[in-house]
Amino acid sequence: MNIFLDGGCGKSLEDLSLQSFYLNPSLGNTIDFIKGRVGFYGIVVYWVDMKKVMSMEYRDLIPDENLWREVVVASRCGQDSAVDDDDFVYGYQLSNPREIIKKYNKDNEDSRRGRISKARWFEPIRHLQLAVKNKKAAKVINSYQVGIIYFHLKNQ
Repeated sequence: MNIFLDGGCGKSLEDLSLQSFYLNPSLGNTIDFIKGRVGFYGIVVYWVDMKKVMSMEYRDLIPDENLWREVVVASRCGQDSAVDDDDFVYGYQLSNPREIIKKYNKDNEDSRRGRISKARWFEPIRHLQLAVKNKKAAKVINSYQVGIIYFHLKNQ
């Protein structure tokens, strides 16, 4: 069993009309993700049976950096990718999503392809995440929810 956390992006596991829903295995990384915000936020805690997750349509992108870059850029740009039929995808967390999105032009396929080489992960420690790709996978993850940690964040 592994603990995964969701720091929330204003979407839930029920809203998988979006490309993916991301879970992070590190409490520190999850807190870093939300600490610049203001208001009430929660971190949902999941106790995940990784053997079950890996027995489904599961793909690990860590060994293939080129595929990882293509997938994270496509996901951030709202485009189809090679992992869309998978239930779960495991890999590095993109460290520069704003740069990828800011320069993307959805009317120009070359703009997405041009972003692929710009995709970066965190260094020196590569933050990992588990992407929940569909409603079947969301149902499995929902069954692993064990708690919520609430935060009230104020302007600093």
